[in-house]
Amino acid sequence: MVLKNFKPYNGLDYFGCYCKAMFHIMDYFHIDIYRFLLNQLYGYQYTKDSKYSFCLYQYSLQKDTLEYTGLIREKIAFSDNPIIQINKSIEAGKPVIILIDCFYLPFRIDTYNTSHLKHFICIYGFDSKRKIFDVVDHDYVNSFAYREHELEYDALLKFINANRDRQLNFYAFSKDEAIDQSDKSYVQEYSNMILDNQELLNSGIDQLGDFLDFFAEQIQGSEANDFVNKVLIVIVNITRCVKQREDLLKIYVSNQEIILSLKDISQKWSIIRSLLLKFVRYEDPAKVALVSSLCSYSKDVFTLEQNLNNRIIQYCKER
Repeated sequence: MVLKNFKPYNGLDYFGCYCKAMFHIMDYFHIDIYRFLLNQLYGYQYTKDSKYSFCLYQYSLQKDTLEYTGLIREKIAFSDNPIIQINKSIEAGKPVIILIDCFYLPFRIDTYNTSHLKHFICIYGFDSKRKIFDVVDHDYVNSFAYREHELEYDALLKFINANRDRQLNFYAFSKDEAIDQSDKSYVQEYSNMILDNQELLNSGIDQLGDFLDFFAEQIQGSEANDFVNKVLIVIVNITRCVKQREDLLKIYVSNQEIILSLKDISQKWSIIRSLLLKFVRYEDPAKVALVSSLCSYSKDVFTLEQNLNNRIIQYCKER
């Protein structure tokens, strides 16, 4: 049995496997995904003690998120018959999200039997005769293309048996038909969310400044090569998140100066990423010019982000 018309959702590049799994379900129930994303606030985070713990973070403001969108989530503890539990949810018209270790997913050739990685996947069907679930997932880490896969019952049971010391759960989803899905007036709700979280956003700009100071210091130091190798994946993820933020904010903000600032910031982070990739390949004498450019672009990023933050807050105050 499979849920009729259930299909992978690939309409929006988005980080976070739980949210992506939920997007397939929201699309199936014809629930407005962009209304859910109003509850995702972007802000920089940097932990000085960890040094490399830097990211453009999505603060998920979970207050009434699911009730607000019309998606009902039921948390269910696995019993001694997890297969039957999941199948009953599907039979009731409720797609399921489970947390699993990619080590146990045969269709994940990047991790199967080699690497442990906790990951949420969506289940929308099953075949008791063949003993498989119908699931939606991507093929490898950092891929944004989701498609149908089959997952053997035994693979899930192996994961559960390997984690008997933990209480494992799954989530079954349904739709609250009473919630109006026709209202597309995002701007005021987005403005309220920004204004309610000004302190968090301003703190993020300060943390961005702290990281970029550390970045400039390290890139000019004696251990610059080691630093670049460690920080490169962080910057790669930043460039992706910045582009994602740009795509989402264009939905909620009509101010052209803000939109142009978003594009400029995306471009600057992409240039920093490209320069770091060159830094890894170049010999030391050729790195001097790269260091100068990296320091210059990092200062530009801070100024642009600071101005963008102020513009967005002012824009929201004027709504």
